[in-house]
Amino acid sequence: MKLMLTMTVMTAMRLTSKSTALQESVRLLSRRALSEKELRIKLCQKGYISSEIDAAADRLISRGYLDDETLCKRLFDYYTNLGGHGLLYILGKIKMRGLRTDCLDEQIADWRKSGQEYEQAKSVAQQKFSRTGHVADKARIARTLASKGFAPEIIVRIVGDIGESS
Repeated sequence: MKLMLTMTVMTAMRLTSKSTALQESVRLLSRRALSEKELRIKLCQKGYISSEIDAAADRLISRGYLDDETLCKRLFDYYTNLGGHGLLYILGKIKMRGLRTDCLDEQIADWRKSGQEYEQAKSVAQQKFSRTGHVADKARIARTLASKGFAPEIIVRIVGDIGESS
């Protein structure tokens, strides 16, 4: 009942404001790049009907203003350059925005070949833990790296390197 009342109020507010779904989409996209899914959710929350949302999304896609593949690649670049997180974390953040990650296969392969993920994991381990070599520290390092989305093979390598250096 409450949800239905809220939707009715939202629809009435939208009808009095006279902005179209396309105008609202452009306003939203002027603030921040959005995925198609994010845009559709925001428009639905504002009370636009699905046919208006579909028309607005189709027009924005045809004009190149709404491009999930480009956004996905930009987000991947942003998160990899930001540092401090592994591939699993990065892909999770991208998927939370409603994007498919299948367009990133080449970028992921290049990033892994460059050794950047290992270097970032090593940096995180060094920043977090000054004294190393103890079994408890190795476990803490492994848990920390896993929580930051680093791949298991990277974690094993980092923990192994710590064991060799002590």
